[in-house]
Amino acid sequence: MYLSRCIAAALACAAAPACAATYYVAPAGSDTAAGTEAAPWQSFAHAQAVAQPGDTVYFRGGRYAYTRATTSCASRRAAVAGIVLDKSGTATQPIRYWAYPGETPVFDFAGMKDDCRVKGIEVVADWVHLKGLEITGAPQQPDNRLNHESWGVWVNGNH
Repeated sequence: MYLSRCIAAALACAAAPACAATYYVAPAGSDTAAGTEAAPWQSFAHAQAVAQPGDTVYFRGGRYAYTRATTSCASRRAAVAGIVLDKSGTATQPIRYWAYPGETPVFDFAGMKDDCRVKGIEVVADWVHLKGLEITGAPQQPDNRLNHESWGVWVNGNH
């Protein structure tokens, strides 16, 4: 009976475009870990590098502190981001970045001291679903009089 269930599950995965995976990220995780609930990753960047359309990435509760942007400021009027989501899902298989049920992951960008506009999370991909993530601290640098705006989440994708 067990063998027939395993064969049925394997055939179902083979018939589908891909079997969706579930991964986990935690503030005290490690990007060299397996990305499982017992051995979570640490960074959003690593999760995005591994995630494929249809996958779900759960972020455990706690503080994810960011102090550097993914690029440097080209000018004081430029914009930089702490996280850039540029890998797309599909209409039938979005990539899900969700809070772990009952927990609140907090993405804190207050430590970013870039002397330009800051986007905490910049979404340039399509078919990405963010749910339950708290975003805080996208700073406006007080000595930079050339701009007066920053964003927690900037969405430039189409879906």
